[in-house]
Amino acid sequence: LVSALFELGADVHVAMPNYRRMFQGDIFNLHERELRKYHEVLPEAHIHLAEDRIFYYREQVYSSHSDEAMRIALVFQREVINHIVPRVNPDLIHCNDWMTALIPAMARRRGIKSLFTVHNIHTRQVSLAQVEEAGIDAAEFWMNLYFCGPPCSYSHARGQVPVDLLTSGIFAAHYINTVSPRFLWEIVEGWHSVVPDSVRAELRAKYAAGCSAGILNAPDASYNPTTDCSLSRNFGVDDVVDGKAANKEALQRELQLIVDPEAPIFFWPSRLDPVQKGPQLLTDILYRMVSDYWDRNLQVVIVANGPFQEHFDHIITAFNLRERVVVVDFDERLSRLAYAASDFMLMPSLFEPCGLPQMTAPLYGSLPIV
Repeated sequence: LVSALFELGADVHVAMPNYRRMFQGDIFNLHERELRKYHEVLPEAHIHLAEDRIFYYREQVYSSHSDEAMRIALVFQREVINHIVPRVNPDLIHCNDWMTALIPAMARRRGIKSLFTVHNIHTRQVSLAQVEEAGIDAAEFWMNLYFCGPPCSYSHARGQVPVDLLTSGIFAAHYINTVSPRFLWEIVEGWHSVVPDSVRAELRAKYAAGCSAGILNAPDASYNPTTDCSLSRNFGVDDVVDGKAANKEALQRELQLIVDPEAPIFFWPSRLDPVQKGPQLLTDILYRMVSDYWDRNLQVVIVANGPFQEHFDHIITAFNLRERVVVVDFDERLSRLAYAASDFMLMPSLFEPCGLPQMTAPLYGSLPIV
C-alpha cells in the first residue's frame, strides 16, 4: 500500500515502533523486511519510528500477555499523537485495528481526516486513567470515543466507564474499510455471533452513511516462488515439482522431521487463535491424522504463535510425534519456506475477514484446505 501510494504521487509518511533489536540485530523477520522495504521506497524523513524502551529490546512484535500488548499499543499511540502527528501535520491518517484506535478520535478533534481499517474484529477495553498514565491527554478527545456505558462527565468516565477501542476507531474515523467486501457485508447482516454488538452497530452506521467499503486484500508481490529469497530453491511453473522437492527437503532438515521426499506436508500458517482460526479442530484429529498415514510419514508443520501451542506440544510429547509434527513461533522466512515445501495448507477458520494464506498457498503450489 505504501509503495503504491508513493508511486501514485502521494506524500506518504509511515509511523511504526522502533523495534531496535529486530531492526539492527540478527533477527530477520517480517518487520525488518518491512522497514527495509519502506527505506527503498520512501525518503528517510518520511519514516517515523516511535521511540520508547518498551520497543527497543523486544525479540518479537506480538505478545501473548494481554497487559503487555495493551501497554505497547498505548505507548505507540502516545508517540504518534504527541510527536509524530504534530511533526508531519498530515491531511489524512490511516489506522489499523484496536491497537491504533485512539488516533482517529484525536484526529477528528484536530480536524484531520482519518481512515480506519478493520482487519480483525478483536477489541479491547481500557480506562481513561490508563490512557492518561501512558502519557496521552485523553481529555482532549474523550468526546470522540465510544464508551461501554454512557459517561456523565470526564471524571466519571475516567475511572468508571471503560472505552471500547475497536468500536472507538470505527466511531471516530471518517471512513472505514474491511479487508474484503464479503466480510463487511457479513458483519452488517449479523452473520457472526463473535462480532461484538457495539462493533456491528457502528459498522452498520458507517455503512448506512456511505462511509465504509470492503477492499479485498492481496498477498504482497514479494510472495513469488520465482524470486522469494527465503526459499532453498526458487521455482516456477516449469520446474515446480523439482523446486518443491528441494524446499521440502530443506524444511524437513531444518525442523528435524523425517527426510522423505514423498511425505505429504500439511502447513498451518495462521495464528493459533481458537476464536477465529479453529486450531481446536486440528488438535481433535491430529493424532489420528498422523497415525492413519504413519507409513506415508505424513507431517504437520505449524509456524504460528498463540495459546494453542501448548495443546499441540502436549499431543506431540504424549504420542512421540517429534519427527512428524512440529510447532514453532512465527518466523516469516520459515513460513515462506513452508509454503514452498508443503503439499497442503490448513486453514479451518470459523470466519475469515480476508484469508491471505489461501491466496498465498497456491502461488507456491500448496493446496488450501479451508
